[in-house]
Amino acid sequence: MQYSYQAMIKAMVRGISINLITAVVVGLIGLGVGYFYLSKRGVSWHLPDGLMSKRNFIAVGSMHNFSDLGGAIGTLLGVGYQVKYWWEQEKQRKIARKMN
Repeated sequence: MQYSYQAMIKAMVRGISINLITAVVVGLIGLGVGYFYLSKRGVSWHLPDGLMSKRNFIAVGSMHNFSDLGGAIGTLLGVGYQVKYWWEQEKQRKIARKMN
């Protein structure tokens, strides 16, 4: 629980930013893995007939799968940030109460 709307907005924006940045970075890693590794090794996915570029299809599919994983990891990191932020605010409040 945040004690001011400014603190709440700050924690929400940072938590969401952490989530989105993590999903994008992990998705780009997946694009690289798909393009440089999986397309050469082969995959057990169903590949449609008439693909113009099997390598690009595998790379984009890998990017999609990795970005889902990145979204899950980012959610955990974002929530972790919000809990840490709240905990730091609580410690500061306790110190301020002791000084009064």
